[in-house]
Amino acid sequence: MESGTKGGQRREIEIRNDIQIEVLRRAAEIQQNARSMIPEERTYKSFNKSEYRSKDTDLRFHGERHAYAQERYRELVGHEAPIKIQDREDAWIPYLSKQLEISLQEARDLDYQARMQISQELGHHREDVVAAYLGGKG
Repeated sequence: MESGTKGGQRREIEIRNDIQIEVLRRAAEIQQNARSMIPEERTYKSFNKSEYRSKDTDLRFHGERHAYAQERYRELVGHEAPIKIQDREDAWIPYLSKQLEISLQEARDLDYQARMQISQELGHHREDVVAAYLGGKG
């Protein structure tokens, strides 16, 4: 995928479950032969003011990015993201090390690799930006 992505960056999105396939199937039905899911008679600006920011739902595209990042972290690391864990006494890496029963270095490496993978998938390519989605290491 390239068109319509953040910064026009080319992305390959791994299909990991049946829900993704169903969503793509529905999107294809809506889009038909058009280049966009926004109807041709509408502008992005008018779409953004109505459907994108619909008051009828709690869903927001950016909120879905947070949910995606956190779910992806759990898949890659095998543990919830730091932002999901409220009651911990240790900083993140020592906490993760204890929870997964791995060394501090292994926990540090695993966390970093997951953050960089997620950052790439979201189009940021920087570990510090993805902390807004996942929580910090402190």
